[in-house]
Amino acid sequence: MWDELASRYEDWYETPLGRAVDEAERRALLQLLEPKVGERVLEVGCGTGHWTRWFRQGLGMRVVGLDLSEGMLAAARGQLPEVPFVRGDALVLPFRGGSFDVVVAVAVLEFVPKLEQVLDEMWRCVRPGGRMAVGVLHSRSQFARRRREEARKSPTTFSEAHFFGYEELLRLLKPYGPVRTQGCVHFPPSTWGVRTSWAFELLGKLLRPRGGAFLVGVVFKT
Repeated sequence: MWDELASRYEDWYETPLGRAVDEAERRALLQLLEPKVGERVLEVGCGTGHWTRWFRQGLGMRVVGLDLSEGMLAAARGQLPEVPFVRGDALVLPFRGGSFDVVVAVAVLEFVPKLEQVLDEMWRCVRPGGRMAVGVLHSRSQFARRRREEARKSPTTFSEAHFFGYEELLRLLKPYGPVRTQGCVHFPPSTWGVRTSWAFELLGKLLRPRGGAFLVGVVFKT
């Protein structure tokens, strides 16, 4: 399915809703991750390279992208020929321990088996002083409900996806150290929600910091 989706995967980000979601997610990750120019990043489940491009071109980081789908990787290589992309399994990352300043997975854990093993592998690849970052889709959001409804009507990539609660994400990350978290995308998936997304994000950050459709968790490695 992922190979088949590769050619149109980026289309959603070109819609008004996709752009608003993308902006909110990047802002939340940027605040918690504290990235530095020149840092080495491993993006697990890089897909077509949407986030890879931001890390490389937007933040000036040195990125390696990994994905299991050859179709997704072909699309990523076409967009970012200067970035090394590797076909590999998140359950057994083909890198030496401590090779990266940052290891990140955005909207990936929803689709992988053996979550703890994937996180153990990501953590293994983080150097001392580096950090592991994950972004997941929140189970208690209007976006999640819409995706479930669509998947019930006909098969989608979310048919077998696992959405996360805040406490579940915290439980998964706590074994690695103190966790910094933030929720974002507080606006509804509608035209009027997009138009007033800035107000929803401001209020959501103040009133429901653990809410929103997207949860970010970052752990620093001592």
